[in-house]
Amino acid sequence: MIAAAPIAKPLRLTILRGGKRLPIAVQPVGGCRSRFEILLGSGLSATADGAIVQIGERFFEDYTDEEIAVVVSHELAHNILRHRDRLDAAKINRGMLAELGRNGRLIRETEDQADLLGIYLLANAGYDPMSAPKFWRQKGGTIDGGLFRSRTHASSKARAEVLEAAARDIAATSTRPIIPPVVATRNVPLR
Repeated sequence: MIAAAPIAKPLRLTILRGGKRLPIAVQPVGGCRSRFEILLGSGLSATADGAIVQIGERFFEDYTDEEIAVVVSHELAHNILRHRDRLDAAKINRGMLAELGRNGRLIRETEDQADLLGIYLLANAGYDPMSAPKFWRQKGGTIDGGLFRSRTHASSKARAEVLEAAARDIAATSTRPIIPPVVATRNVPLR
């Protein structure tokens, strides 16, 4: 129903906050069209396939709105940057061989890009961009698997350091929205 709704009309929703139902209206803004789904029974998983962002239900049980925004912005960044299509066009294996050679290098590149664009999406949405490095310092070990993490993703510590530098750059920019240079890569083939 949401996908079929006219883009110019407000979307009327009822949300649950503190055990109370609150009616709200959301005015749509044209942008990257993505659907969002909550995955039941999936723990702390989060994925994006180019059209859908899926977030595991446990995020909504154990994480603050700001922490969920960090995860959502990263996954939405994958869709905006067309990572699934670009990885498919580059014939990247995301199965058992995902961490090896060119597969691992290009998947890691897309993860780093999603982290970077994600922090700009946070800032543009009104969140403190420092929430991303804070998230990776405080919650990253729970999500990334620690010592046994996939090498297609930077360590939580490395992610926090890179994102903290980006957050400082964002803080120095007063105009919104900020469109970072990584957006210009969304139609560039991965090599």
